[in-house]
Amino acid sequence: MSVSKFGGLATYGSFTPQGHISHLHPDDCARIEAALNELGYLIVPKHILTAPYDGPNGWVFGPTNTATWSTRFFDPL
Repeated sequence: MSVSKFGGLATYGSFTPQGHISHLHPDDCARIEAALNELGYLIVPKHILTAPYDGPNGWVFGPTNTATWSTRFFDPL
């Protein structure tokens, strides 16, 4: 689980060291989502966060700009 430093955004998932997503049990997903909702977080699905970042602050990431929406909202800048 990860929460953004830029507002009430959160995401969660399970990853192997190779970066592949291993699926969480539906009961675990329900508990995580209930807790995040109760705390007022907006849950952002991983498939959205892996899209290339095309927002107005792309200059922050430099000329190679391989940033994703996850980079923008969940990684240190």
